[in-house]
Amino acid sequence: MLIEFLIAAIIIGVIRGGSIAKLISSSFNKMIVLILALIIYMSFIHFAIRGYDLLLDYSYIIYIVVNIILLVAIVLNYKYREVWLICIGLILNIISFVANDQNIIFSGKGLSYIGLEDAANLLTREGANLLAPLTDATNASVLSHFIAIPKPYIYPQIFSIGDLLISLGVFLLIQTIMFNQDIGNNKMLNFRYRG
Repeated sequence: MLIEFLIAAIIIGVIRGGSIAKLISSSFNKMIVLILALIIYMSFIHFAIRGYDLLLDYSYIIYIVVNIILLVAIVLNYKYREVWLICIGLILNIISFVANDQNIIFSGKGLSYIGLEDAANLLTREGANLLAPLTDATNASVLSHFIAIPKPYIYPQIFSIGDLLISLGVFLLIQTIMFNQDIGNNKMLNFRYRG
């Protein structure tokens, strides 16, 4: 979801006449840290539900480190109001994680719906490190990963409300940066002489 919103934000920004150069301006190194942290976060979720052993073996460490990086990146970029939408999304994901014994909750039906029947069966039958199925006993179930986009979408996926807010925040942040008049302009002091 994040990657699609990121690409869409850049394409729409260009169509609207925004500047790609502003995205790579040295003024936005902190923003790049935020984007990279978010990509790592979403990639972790993507590979974890597909059962990559390396990620599952170190899932707690990876999850905690990625969230710490995200929180630091959000603090570094606090002046952009769009970052606070990302922050809300992250907080919702953390609430779900903490409320369910430090597990990321996925809907088994949602996983099957996007073609990951094996992952759904494994999760429902045995569970996995850091991952747990959505059940009637799940706390804050509305914050779990239950929103599914199946084929014919080119990249079927399942995500949470928090993920959606994070992706929307990135979209709005990219748009803001591409149209920010202060970026890329040399700021010099002007002295006026009154004769």
